[in-house]
Amino acid sequence: MSKSLPFKYERFSHQAMYTTFEVLMAGESTTYQKQAAREVFDGLTRLEKQISRFVENSDLTRLNLAPVNHPVLLSLDTFACLTQALSLCEMTQGTLNICMGRRTAKLFDREPDNKPVVEGTPEASPHMPRWNQLVLDPDTLTAMRTSDAVQVDLGAVGKGFALDTMAKTLTQWGLPRCLLHGGRSTVLVMDGPEPGLSWPVTLSYPNDPGKTMTSLALTQGAMSSSSQMEQSHIIDPKTGNAVSASKAAWSSAPNAIMADGLSTAFMIMPPKDIKALCEKHPKIGAMLWDASDAEKVETFGAWIGGKA
Repeated sequence: MSKSLPFKYERFSHQAMYTTFEVLMAGESTTYQKQAAREVFDGLTRLEKQISRFVENSDLTRLNLAPVNHPVLLSLDTFACLTQALSLCEMTQGTLNICMGRRTAKLFDREPDNKPVVEGTPEASPHMPRWNQLVLDPDTLTAMRTSDAVQVDLGAVGKGFALDTMAKTLTQWGLPRCLLHGGRSTVLVMDGPEPGLSWPVTLSYPNDPGKTMTSLALTQGAMSSSSQMEQSHIIDPKTGNAVSASKAAWSSAPNAIMADGLSTAFMIMPPKDIKALCEKHPKIGAMLWDASDAEKVETFGAWIGGKA
């Protein structure tokens, strides 16, 4: 974001979840802002230790290593993240599937880096894991896998949930005029930088990052992008195959976890299904791009910001 804006803001950065999170707070830099940013990033660090399957003894690691049909007690944050993630799985009729971790690792030969994988662990089931094979119990704050094919992976929603959690902390500190992003792929705006002003966000063509596709003026809400140009990294849970490369999708939604998850789902869903979802949920928007027609962008539903 350019410094030549009609308002002042302070930028705070933190490394987490293999990317850079940033918080842009409108106004003059103050000690109070710095203290709030420290609290936000401390919370982000704690959250990553709970919801990452690459962290030893995290909630997700314990869940993925627990025997099938064995309930695992979770923290409030992990349970909330899984609850919202499964709601998105249902909304997309399983196109978003957070239970595909083991399948993804095997397809892309990343098993050594995708913990938990321990000596003596039995081979995963050859069957395709379904999202509803992860069962949550709100009365006991537990979750259990009902199939050994299931390995929970929150990569498609984790950054979005983290941004929503960070925004709650900033609200508690009385600092709502903020823009937050996780690696620039998911952006959350809590409120405009000043009354009557918006945060400008530019979207670029995936095959030409220097070329602006559109500009948005954001005062509230979230947007997210998913793209793959040279190598596929997203699996269609219905087929088990990787989605073809050289395409991109953007989503607009009321909160960051929804935007984050839907941008991944939109990479897989056919346009007619995306259109139907946006019509059913008026606060959701989508944009699709394919390298086969590099100048064409399909748009569905409502977007959170008009032209900046």
